[in-house]
Amino acid sequence: MRQIVKNIFISIIVLFICFVGGCNRPISNNTTLVSAEQLMNENPDSAFVLLQGLDTLTLTNAADKALYSLLYVQAEDKTYIDSKDVYRIQTAVDYYKDSDDEYHKMLSYYYFARIEENRQEYSKAIINLLKAEDVAESISNYFYLGLIYRSISDIYSHTYNNIESLKYAQLSYDSFIMSGDTSYANWALWDIARAYHNGQDYESSAKVSKDIISNGYTNNDVYLVIDGLRLAGMSYLGKNDYEQAIRAYEEIIEIDSTVMSVEDYRNLGLAYLGKEQIEKASGCMQLIHQTDTSQQWLSYEMYKYWGNYKQALSALEIEHAYQDQVLRNIITENVTASVAEYMKYEHQLKEQEVIYERRSRIISISLLVLIIILI
Repeated sequence: MRQIVKNIFISIIVLFICFVGGCNRPISNNTTLVSAEQLMNENPDSAFVLLQGLDTLTLTNAADKALYSLLYVQAEDKTYIDSKDVYRIQTAVDYYKDSDDEYHKMLSYYYFARIEENRQEYSKAIINLLKAEDVAESISNYFYLGLIYRSISDIYSHTYNNIESLKYAQLSYDSFIMSGDTSYANWALWDIARAYHNGQDYESSAKVSKDIISNGYTNNDVYLVIDGLRLAGMSYLGKNDYEQAIRAYEEIIEIDSTVMSVEDYRNLGLAYLGKEQIEKASGCMQLIHQTDTSQQWLSYEMYKYWGNYKQALSALEIEHAYQDQVLRNIITENVTASVAEYMKYEHQLKEQEVIYERRSRIISISLLVLIIILI
């Protein structure tokens, strides 16, 4: 009789643990997936090749399928492929959201958000980034917290919420510093300078840009140098310091003229115009006309300078049409409202968790009483 009671007791405890705490899901032991994950951070291209060569028909359990889906999307992101396929990552999210595997749960939410960001579904992306943030904080993963905050800052920058963009850029920088990854911290510093610039704090933006350029030269990071110079040029232009703006853009041309964008030539042209170097400003205008006829701000300023007001008005109308289209794409996404709704949802979820815990305690007490009676 005692042995029967003992077996019943053990069975009840096992069932209770699974009911209250959740049984762990199996971890994939597929050697190709393991190898791909090991290569992912240092050699994402090699990891991607492994994943592309894997026969998905050999993935026979949910753990393998979820990990494959997650790693494939991660490899795309790390190799600069802006995927918009939500279906593959959804497999990973559906699996890991109820799993005790916090690391992969964090990744699934983060890379789901990255795809939504590529699709310009910013409200959805913010919600999944906040979910990823919760998990990253619970496991103290400061590197991914830095990436999460960087994406949130980018989204707020795209939607012209400069205060929030600056806030999350600073959080991103602090997280990367805590993770010990200075290369990512340098780029987070660029995000901070961008947020200052977008908020029209050109003095702060120019100051931080100097640090970015210095860090770029110190670390032989030519891309950081160029983007630092680009941001410095924009900031000096905002301050009407045309000479410094010209120096910044001309330094970019000296390093690599092929990286100059339409916006760069527009800003350089405006700086030349500000210094009344009309021939050079006109040259920038012609370069823009050969590349993108929708951007006409420099043309507007040039025609106005020449007194050709009819042409100036025509250029201004084209520029306004371009800017209106940009704004129309942005105002369809109410990111702030999405965050508020998410916080409300999280509050309700926590209330439900409290109720669940109370019920679990009642069940556990009832089970213990039953066991005592049986014994």
